[in-house]
Amino acid sequence: MRMGVAMPDHDKHSNNDTLRKVSVGEGAYREAVIALFVEAMSDTQRSDAASNILLSVYDESSFCVTVGDFRTLGIEHFHEALILLRGKVIHNFEPHLFLEHGAQKFKSLLAKNQHLHVNRRFF
Repeated sequence: MRMGVAMPDHDKHSNNDTLRKVSVGEGAYREAVIALFVEAMSDTQRSDAASNILLSVYDESSFCVTVGDFRTLGIEHFHEALILLRGKVIHNFEPHLFLEHGAQKFKSLLAKNQHLHVNRRFF
């Protein structure tokens, strides 16, 4: 239903089709969080990009992912980032919930990456 108006059957079918195309399982979402977190905590060129993508999903008002972040990841982590985004939209679970001591780990990730905060990165 949209604003109290019944959706035509073709819209319902289209929405179900779209949901099926973008849907991702909770297990895949968890694996993507873990893989990106491991990359974010490493000391590589991709760690800032992985950190920013995770933090953008975790705190979207303070961090902003860019196309450049996705390009920097490489194809394997790019795929995981897409799963992360789809998982957040479909399941609406915070990514830190998939990690043991996740709240504490994400606080560390935040502290390590304050240079990625939108106020420092873009202004």
